[in-house]
Amino acid sequence: MTCLYSKDLRINTVHADDVAKALHFLCTNGDSGATFNLADHNDTDCGKINDLLEQIFGIKTAFLNSMKMAMASQMGSKWLVAFANDEHLKPFSDACKKYGINDTPLTPYLDEELIKDVAVAVDGSAIQKLGFTYDHPHLTADSLKEVMHDFIKKGAFPKEMMM
Repeated sequence: MTCLYSKDLRINTVHADDVAKALHFLCTNGDSGATFNLADHNDTDCGKINDLLEQIFGIKTAFLNSMKMAMASQMGSKWLVAFANDEHLKPFSDACKKYGINDTPLTPYLDEELIKDVAVAVDGSAIQKLGFTYDHPHLTADSLKEVMHDFIKKGAFPKEMMM
């Protein structure tokens, strides 16, 4: 799987359980109208995500070199999104059909907004100053596998696609 941009592009993460826990925590400890960012301590970037994808799905990942990235940029984001969707939608749909999955919230569909060269990195420490602690401070292969196994259990992802 070849990805755009570079391994250093930051995209913070937070575990869904920590989001739910933070919402409950803020109901009793937060100030009305206050805003808090949530982000684990992983300082996640595209390189870390790709490493995890390699572990979980047994695939090889890479990033476009600067020359290919310049060519891709010239094609424009609409073309890139259309190309990626053409490459991934049918194979995913075929795999779901093959393994009897008729309805799933998961999709490889890529929206143009998701390929912007913009780091999404926030500081999730302000909530900790109120006494909140993250139960999942680091994104791991095991935590992602846990999510995928939940989708498998619910019949939303083919178990045959997991390592």
